[in-house]
Amino acid sequence: MGPIEDFAASCAEMGLSPASDVLVALSGGPDSVYLAEMARMYFHHLFLGYIDYHDSPATPEEERIVSLTVQRLKGKFLRFDCSLDYRTSDFESRARHIRYRQFSQWCQEFGLAGVLVGHQRNDDAETYLLQSARGGIFSYPGLKPISEVDGVTIFRPMLGVSKREIQEYLRVRKIPFFDDPTNRNMERKRDFLRFNVLLDDGDVDRVLARRE
Repeated sequence: MGPIEDFAASCAEMGLSPASDVLVALSGGPDSVYLAEMARMYFHHLFLGYIDYHDSPATPEEERIVSLTVQRLKGKFLRFDCSLDYRTSDFESRARHIRYRQFSQWCQEFGLAGVLVGHQRNDDAETYLLQSARGGIFSYPGLKPISEVDGVTIFRPMLGVSKREIQEYLRVRKIPFFDDPTNRNMERKRDFLRFNVLLDDGDVDRVLARRE
């Protein structure tokens, strides 16, 4: 199967039909741009939600990519602006809180079934490694295809796709995406794993095989 067939099968498994109205979380990064491309081909209606944190000097480039994506896909565009500094130690937790609170408001306002996020196979492996490092018992190894955050249903239809496959798809088709320079902070555990442990698809496959 091709990318859109895989995406359609994943959505169907989660109970989402082409007639479903869901919000696509758009950040301008490769995963979210790929997600938006797939959603445009699968769903009858496209809702794109963007949280602009104004968090770094690279923000204007991120905004440019988001604007290009919206113009190309012609979905309903929802945007929320706030101000956060990516250098603060609690940036990720604060950004997450703001993001899902706003997603919840949009879902209620427009009657949406939930939010599609661009978590992919590498993210799944990272999450499993972080869970394992913390020890103890966790309810689910890695990322759930469907979960709930702040009362909002979160759908992850891309867990079977690797970051390499996503970036290759975009590059072959010359689809622009934002390469966020703030995602290279080796003090953050996820960034460290991304650049030092999960270097290729083989590393990801080996990690995910351990949980089975």
